[in-house]
Amino acid sequence: MISSLYKITKKEVEEASSVLGKAFHNGLVMSHVILDEDERKQKLPLVFAISIRFALKYGGVYTPSENLEGIAILLRARAC
Repeated sequence: MISSLYKITKKEVEEASSVLGKAFHNGLVMSHVILDEDERKQKLPLVFAISIRFALKYGGVYTPSENLEGIAILLRARAC
C-alpha cells in the first residue's frame, strides 16, 4: 500500500533527482537521448527534478524509506 511508503517532499527534490540521474545514467534510453557521458551526468538530475516537481504537484513521489533506495513517480490519471 502507498500509505506504508515514505512520501518525498519539496526539500528532497535535489537528492531524489540525483539518485534517479545516477540510476538511469547508463540506461539504454538515456544513453541514446544524451550521447555525451559528461553531459548526461550533468543533465539527467535536471530532467528528473522537473519530473519530480511535476509529480509533487499532480500526483506523488514515493520511496520505501528516507534512504531513497527506490523512487516511484506517480501521476493522477488526469494530470496532463
